[in-house]
Amino acid sequence: MWRGPAVDLTIAALLFTMSVAIGAVYVRTVVAAGGRPRFYQEQFAAAVMLACGRGFQNVDRETIPALNEFLLTHTDAFSCANLPDRVPALALAPMQRAFRYQMSLVALTWGAAGIAWSALAPLYGVFFGTTVALAYALFRTGMGRSVAALCAAALAVSTIHLIYLPHLRDYSKAPFVLALVLLLAWLVSQPVRPGRVYAIAAAYGIVLGIGIGFRNDLLMCAPLFVPVLLFFLPGPLRAHLPVKAIALAIAAAAFVIVTRPMLAMYAPGGGGSVQHVTLLGLISPFNDAMGVTDDGLYEWGYDFKDEFVQAEVASYANRVHGRDGFLEMYGLEYDRSAAEYIKTIATTFPADVLVRGYASVIKVLAVPYNTTSLQPPTWVSNPRVIRAYHGRERILRALGILWPFVVGVALIAISWRSVRLALFAMVIVLYLGALPALQFNERHFFHLEFLAWWALGFVLYQTWQRLWRAARSGARAPAGAVAPAHDADQQVTRSSAIGRRLVTVAGLWTAIAALLLGSLWTLRQYQQRQVRLLLERYVAFEKTALDRAATPIGGDRVLVDSPARSESVARSGDRDAVHSEYVVAEFGEGSCDELKLDVTFRYAATEPAFDFSRSIQVRPPLTGDATRVFFPAFFHRPRMNERVKAGYGLKGLELPASAADCLTGLYRVRDVRGVPLLMSLQLPPGWREATLYQTIDGLERRSGAEAQPEVYAFPPDLPVTRKMLTSPVTPLTSADVMAQARNVSTRGDGFQVRGVGGIGGEGRFLYLAETRPRAARIHDLFVAQGTIVRGGISLGLVQAGEWLAQVPVTRPGEFVVVIQTPKDATCSVVLANNLPGPSLWNELTIRRAGWIVNE
Repeated sequence: MWRGPAVDLTIAALLFTMSVAIGAVYVRTVVAAGGRPRFYQEQFAAAVMLACGRGFQNVDRETIPALNEFLLTHTDAFSCANLPDRVPALALAPMQRAFRYQMSLVALTWGAAGIAWSALAPLYGVFFGTTVALAYALFRTGMGRSVAALCAAALAVSTIHLIYLPHLRDYSKAPFVLALVLLLAWLVSQPVRPGRVYAIAAAYGIVLGIGIGFRNDLLMCAPLFVPVLLFFLPGPLRAHLPVKAIALAIAAAAFVIVTRPMLAMYAPGGGGSVQHVTLLGLISPFNDAMGVTDDGLYEWGYDFKDEFVQAEVASYANRVHGRDGFLEMYGLEYDRSAAEYIKTIATTFPADVLVRGYASVIKVLAVPYNTTSLQPPTWVSNPRVIRAYHGRERILRALGILWPFVVGVALIAISWRSVRLALFAMVIVLYLGALPALQFNERHFFHLEFLAWWALGFVLYQTWQRLWRAARSGARAPAGAVAPAHDADQQVTRSSAIGRRLVTVAGLWTAIAALLLGSLWTLRQYQQRQVRLLLERYVAFEKTALDRAATPIGGDRVLVDSPARSESVARSGDRDAVHSEYVVAEFGEGSCDELKLDVTFRYAATEPAFDFSRSIQVRPPLTGDATRVFFPAFFHRPRMNERVKAGYGLKGLELPASAADCLTGLYRVRDVRGVPLLMSLQLPPGWREATLYQTIDGLERRSGAEAQPEVYAFPPDLPVTRKMLTSPVTPLTSADVMAQARNVSTRGDGFQVRGVGGIGGEGRFLYLAETRPRAARIHDLFVAQGTIVRGGISLGLVQAGEWLAQVPVTRPGEFVVVIQTPKDATCSVVLANNLPGPSLWNELTIRRAGWIVNE
């Protein structure tokens, strides 16, 4: 009869073998179908040189045409015979220094199989198989073999894992993260024996150090070992202090030894700037991905470019510290200035930092049920595989209500047995789940899908165990038997113990909830006051009115510039410093009739990477006051003797010519020296009453600065006026509707949608209603006004089954849609689901819908 470990090893080996095959086949399928894995292959010159026996060195790939074509993935294979006998070595690039172990493993694979991108398919499979096998080992810490194997198998067919598998740089962290969590679980789940603790500590340092050489995201797992070792080992906190100290030293020593080839890179100025990466993660596009909003009142940054963050940091150094000269990215002074800048943001907006962590945890715990996970893997065309994934989607939707709540149930269930282990599990969930907030993108958290599957497997296994024990207990008790007196006493004692345990568990999680929510509430009260005072200071800045010159630029738009400002910038300061201006534009007073207009702050730049142009939607207020837009503008004179000139500066404001009267003021803050934060702001008249902190969409309500609807238009830059909303329309009626879903009802000249549905079935993007075709002329307008409670829609015009115009509306609240017919056409109005998330439920009302005919 097999012993337990042998059975587990056999199951893990089978899962590994199956997953290796799945991973290798999937990567080959992706490449054969035209997919292109992306892991900065142009940096792999050092891996090629190592595979060819020339050592881990960088070379100028452009001097070796065959190598250049290979590294640009224009060719699949490369022969070492194409290398010259002597190749001048260059300094290793930052990415080659950071990912040395990854490139060395690729070189080892090429040495065995030949230098070809296609030769890496087995390596992909090994990474995938290792991840699944480690997941099984981790699942076994909380459930039986059958359930653990099923959960591991779920990862083996995970869409989100497979989608990121071809991108070796991003996927390679997955097995290392699971290995580190497994080591921590082993550390806290067994009695303290010094030798065992030291072995796990050494393994943690080695795995972490090697993993950083594959993907430097793993550096964030280094601090996790310390609190786990100090606070979560079995026994009192003061017990085993010498063992803990020695284990910590062993882990640190192992880590330093293994990371020695890369460690200097992570010192300030070493080139591995965590500060720079963090600032990239604070730009506004990540807010939508994370599900947090500030209603567009403020932005710390808006452009996901290294060059933009460099401009922010360099301008901060110039304003606050008077730094002249060009601030090189990733240098010592750059890292220091970036760290100061992050500290300023964190201390001014502490509630936002915390809520972004909470929002990240919520999203991460629902990974098995997010939009990507519900789809079949990309590039797969086999009908049987696609049908299987559609079946998987139905299962995941049936389980959808469980995530992320099942994680809370699992934590409570663990605390019933051990408060210490429950707190350990909570720390793992909160820490790993919050880390992606630093730069919230699926490639940074896909590997954390195991957290939800572990929780689900644990809850199912524990539920089954209790039901099985209860059934067996009932079967053993004879019908009508009377329990002896001592059994009754034991029952009373057991009931008393259960009562005490209930009080303990309830008290624990009440205290934790109070801590988590109370901290957020306290920080929000602080931030509301701090940000209000900060914005009051901005509004009170001494400003200089700028002269304005409007130049037509085509497309019914004008460029508004200030010649005096341009001359002032041309004469400004040190040639190599990045200078800042704070431009303030006021919109809406007087005769402005626009409900929304699209304004672009247009840059001129020597290279596209330095074009920091920013388009925003401005909603002039309904009252007589103005909306103020504060825009930080960065300027740097071109470096004429450099390959990258890095010249840029704000050119002016572009806006619709018909809305030029809405720009009622243009100013420049006179002096920004010493001002640490130059945020992009859009302050309507009632901003003082607004919620001045970020909230989580769908879970929290906000106090708006002014009750204005969200405005959506086609084309996107179509000016929308108040007159459009008050003009008579030719309304849609029930007689105009040709088809509608069962969850749609017509009401007057509008629609009401409630529930799950679609014409012909249930689907995320199925039509909900379609009108009879009608003749429309170019520039006719279709207008709709309504309210979304939950879900989302697309409204548009369809001709012969093809969309002529389409507008997505996915944010809860009041909305206005204005669609301009792009050409003379006979078309239908279509209302469709737009539900990219996991839920198919839609709830909304369209109160007014109809046509404004172009006369």
